[in-house]
Amino acid sequence: MIEKKLSIVIPMYDSENYMERIVASIYGSNLPIELFDVVVVNDGSKDKGPEIVERLMKDHDNLRMVNRENGGLSMARNTGIDHAETKYIWFVDSDDLVSSDLTPVVNALKDDKDIDVFDFVFEWCYNPKKIEGTGVTHTTVPHDIIITGRDAILKGYSPGSVCALLLRREFLLKNNLRFKKGLTQQDVEFTYRMMAVAEKVLFKNDIIYNYVIRKGSISHTKTGPKWIKYQSDKVEIVDSFYKLAESFKSSDKELATKIHDHADGALFGCVYNLYKKRKVWKKNGVNEAVLTKLKEYGFYPLHLPMKNFKRWAMSFILNREFLLG
Repeated sequence: MIEKKLSIVIPMYDSENYMERIVASIYGSNLPIELFDVVVVNDGSKDKGPEIVERLMKDHDNLRMVNRENGGLSMARNTGIDHAETKYIWFVDSDDLVSSDLTPVVNALKDDKDIDVFDFVFEWCYNPKKIEGTGVTHTTVPHDIIITGRDAILKGYSPGSVCALLLRREFLLKNNLRFKKGLTQQDVEFTYRMMAVAEKVLFKNDIIYNYVIRKGSISHTKTGPKWIKYQSDKVEIVDSFYKLAESFKSSDKELATKIHDHADGALFGCVYNLYKKRKVWKKNGVNEAVLTKLKEYGFYPLHLPMKNFKRWAMSFILNREFLLG
């Protein structure tokens, strides 16, 4: 009998329109049934999602549901970490799909060398039947050989979605790696912090996931309170990057410098977008909210180093607050 090695964790909140589709994509793939289980984390859904999962559980012995009070995506994922019982975890969003051919996942689990992070690739689309493009492939990072997360960052690793990653559960527990509560774009904050302490990482160019972009999602609504929060949270992510750099300042100066440079770039991008999008974002209240938060964290006016002269010079323009708010 093959040991179950993978828990596919699906956070669910009012996802009745998607649950059958995501579950069908998992069980319709070529992932051997004896290799995995599925853990649906019901984050206080008020629709018929839980009823749908309970019905699906009758057809799949390795599908189970964990109920919790509503706490948001980050907390639902953290609950998934706590309730997973296998060596690896794969976080899958309820409104997306997994690839039908998961041979790369099967091979990774069979050839297990206690890898902390398997980094695969996802495709994205607006319509599940029409692929529009491919996610980040980390072209500057070595592939198909085991490296450290430190080396990945030094080579230019860019943090992003967790949905194309297989994560060793013991690695997450040992390093107390949790998603930050209430933060949008929590993947970006989490994956950079995670990569910095990973001892064994394997990057692959195989596609295992289909990221479906919905018009109603936070990242594509671009108006209203949710969009203001989405942009404001970038300040909190920048702050996390700076704190991460500081944590390595004494033990690994080279890594600390690289992470700090990345934080500088993220901060500059955050402020530059306020300038670039000012005609629309000022009307929506985005610029005022983000500037307030930037000042709260001491990030504005910008004080970026001169080693990137073009960015440093542009900061003089961006520090003219009347141009932004």
